[in-house]
Amino acid sequence: MRAYGTQVVAGVRSGWGGADGSTTPTFDLVEQAVAHAGDIDLSLIFVEPYRVLDAGLEAIASGIHQLAIATCGVPPLDIVRLLRQAEGTNTTVFGPGSAGILVPGKVLLGIHEPQFFQPGSLGILSCSDALTAGVAQLLGRAGYGQSIVVSLGSEAIAGTSYEPWLEVLERDPNTEAILLVGQAGSGDEVAAADFIASDVGKPVFAYLAGLSLPPTRHNRATPHLTRSGADDSSTANKLAALSRAGVHCAPNMDRLPEIVRNILSQSPIQPAIPCDEAALSSD
Repeated sequence: MRAYGTQVVAGVRSGWGGADGSTTPTFDLVEQAVAHAGDIDLSLIFVEPYRVLDAGLEAIASGIHQLAIATCGVPPLDIVRLLRQAEGTNTTVFGPGSAGILVPGKVLLGIHEPQFFQPGSLGILSCSDALTAGVAQLLGRAGYGQSIVVSLGSEAIAGTSYEPWLEVLERDPNTEAILLVGQAGSGDEVAAADFIASDVGKPVFAYLAGLSLPPTRHNRATPHLTRSGADDSSTANKLAALSRAGVHCAPNMDRLPEIVRNILSQSPIQPAIPCDEAALSSD
């Protein structure tokens, strides 16, 4: 993140406060980090799943109102408790299983791999970080860069949903089209479809993995049972709801650039800026 220009002001690890060997000062407690650095915009949480609740509550108690939880496999009841506290303190939680936020060429708050992304006008909202980089790279090669990439989290219970970010991107002058990236068992694309049908006027595309999952399958990226075709968490039902809302859905990743190109051909969005040119323009 520091190489991308993000100000990483402190790290927290119990028992490692004051440790040498890093350009980032390390503290035992979040409140010590805040006392040292002042206001902190976001806490990026990498701890073990059973420590996420304590880490999140400590960050909120210290006045940090944006949390990005990169850890997967957090106990569901812990996430519920954390989200209740976040709701009462006006705190935004990305994740679990979130890579954070990326504005290509400008801002990196999280663990996205920026070499796969290019500046452009396509906003990506993702509930599957395993797919996001590949999708962005494929579209970038076709000439469609990204205005912003928001990782909502890859697990069934997540801190933020599609709807508020769809509203943000609908109003964003730098975003001319929106792409949803998801998978079976995570994200609520059915609720997103209702919102898109009533409140989104920009073109919306979707690629959801898992269409060929058997009726019962454990998804390794989301540690819970998914039942393909049995409920709203199945990819088939999600795609059906999105299609009814006017979303342009790709049956597989390879078809996505073609579908985007066909829909936007009469109103093309801003082309992607090559990586070397983007680096020059951000200096």
